[in-house]
Amino acid sequence: MKDLLDNLDLFEIVLLFLGAFLFLLLCGALVYFIVKKEEIKKLLWFFPIPIIMMGYPSIKEISVSIKEIKIEKERVALKEQADNVITHPDDTIAQKELMVLAEELEKKASSTEDYKLVAETYLLLGKTDKAINLTNRAVKDKQAALEELKILETTSTDSLVLENKKEELMKMQTIQDIKEIAETQKEISKNPSAIKDTVVLKQKISRVNWENPKSGQFLRKRMNTVIKK
Repeated sequence: MKDLLDNLDLFEIVLLFLGAFLFLLLCGALVYFIVKKEEIKKLLWFFPIPIIMMGYPSIKEISVSIKEIKIEKERVALKEQADNVITHPDDTIAQKELMVLAEELEKKASSTEDYKLVAETYLLLGKTDKAINLTNRAVKDKQAALEELKILETTSTDSLVLENKKEELMKMQTIQDIKEIAETQKEISKNPSAIKDTVVLKQKISRVNWENPKSGQFLRKRMNTVIKK
């Protein structure tokens, strides 16, 4: 019982006990109505209320799972379309479809993984402003995450928690790198003759842990085209 309650928020615990109390109250009322041979149909309409109250945590969990499944499908679709754009860089229709997918996932993004994926996509499409704006939102809590990791390293004995936090920070660092690439790319677009910046940009591109390894190759190839121009 204690383990069950540990996984619930305070309001969910309140709903659970209130639902159980209301259910018992209705059961008592039902017995009373039966004994008194009174109409019970109206009373039965109230039974779903405590059942929903008690089952809310499970209902919420199912809702979250369905939402996550939908988002995962969108991630897969985005990655597949990004690969298509990399393979066919002159296909404007594919680019528009990729932009739509990226913007849709950005609206639902709640994890560093999603921010990283969408920011990478904007870079592929040459949408540096969108990539910069997104990464600014994504890395704003990086310092807080670093401080949290320092505390966990001295207080936590759960190695899995530490590994998850380190992995999250690595993704934040990748997002930071993407931001720097987008900023440099933006400067180059204003001044294509800035060969030194282009070289620095190519070095940064090589360091990034891309969701799709082809992304780095594609961006470096684009930089080679800029240098030749």
